[in-house]
Amino acid sequence: MFGKIGLVLGGGGGKGLFQVGAIAEIVKNNIPFCYAAGVSAGGVAAAKCLEVMPDAEEMEKAALIKFRTPPFLTNRELFRHPLKTKSLLDNAPLKRLIAELDMDKIMNSPIEFHVITSDLLTGKEKVFSNRCGDPELFRKAIIASTAIPGVFRPEIINGAILIDGTVINPLPVKNAIAAGCDTIIVVETDPKENLISPEIFAEMGWLEILFRGYGFPVKQLIEKELIRTSRINQNLIGLKLIQRKITKAAGKKQKEIEAVFNENHFYFESRKKIRLVIIQPDKPLLTSGLKWTPNDAVQMIAEGKKIAEAELKKAGLI
Repeated sequence: MFGKIGLVLGGGGGKGLFQVGAIAEIVKNNIPFCYAAGVSAGGVAAAKCLEVMPDAEEMEKAALIKFRTPPFLTNRELFRHPLKTKSLLDNAPLKRLIAELDMDKIMNSPIEFHVITSDLLTGKEKVFSNRCGDPELFRKAIIASTAIPGVFRPEIINGAILIDGTVINPLPVKNAIAAGCDTIIVVETDPKENLISPEIFAEMGWLEILFRGYGFPVKQLIEKELIRTSRINQNLIGLKLIQRKITKAAGKKQKEIEAVFNENHFYFESRKKIRLVIIQPDKPLLTSGLKWTPNDAVQMIAEGKKIAEAELKKAGLI
């Protein structure tokens, strides 16, 4: 009844630990997803998932070892002088982490996996697949998807200068739709009401403030994407109306026909209902790297597992 199941993972930096918990719950309950799309931290989490599947406990264990303290915040040598370089921080520790991934397992996984990046020159989305046949190119694509502009140095792949995929496509739901998914499990790291109190602000570090400010336009893009997806279900009947509009425009100029088609193009990407399952925290997740303790990582993973279990049960997947 759920058809082809896809998994979509947004960004979120250290909040990707919430995604690790959610994915672990999905894997533990043997939910047979056959497609995954990840951007930024979501791309790293999805890659680790494919590497260790079907061992959900191994994924949690690896995350606690590798992600409990963001490495780029613990070494003063990693800070660059932004006026002399193209980034504030050196992402060498993140590259080392991604270098440890078993790319053979990821490339040969039965799950089709897409990583989303943004082209700094063209301003367009660039998608890489684990079906590309080049493990090292795909590894570089995962790194590129995490390259927050100005914070981490862009990656150059085949002449393209690539940065964080969230700039263009922060939640690749449309990619899952284009892949033919009937049920899409979305794991978001921000809550619906991403409000902070003066008390929470007092605990925020500079990086959290940076990400929060950077995240406002990203949040708007995500909300727009989810609204567009829900409209697929609401507008299946409306497809006929759209087709009538195009038919009426047929006697007019070509540009007018194209304008009508482009305005409604998204709804032609699916002619079936999409079951959308959204897993996101109830409250903002703090990611102040300089103050993290091992217990913070444990709690964030536990929160992801708890929310995922509740939403998957609600959807009837477990």
